[in-house]
Amino acid sequence: MVMVHTPDNQRYERGLNTFKKLLQERVKIVNPNMSIVSLFQNSQNLDDLCLMSGGHLRNILYLCFA
Repeated sequence: MVMVHTPDNQRYERGLNTFKKLLQERVKIVNPNMSIVSLFQNSQNLDDLCLMSGGHLRNILYLCFA
């Protein structure tokens, strides 16, 4: 689990960046030349999805690929 919100419910940028790096590593397994941002229309959509997952890798994989 990765912290994506602070205790006062603010975005935690360090955690979001870590989460995006984890996702990028997963995407590289399928296509080494693909960027995680290219799967979404823009980086804001990716940020929103990371925040919606609550920091759970399992949840974001479900949200992305279900």
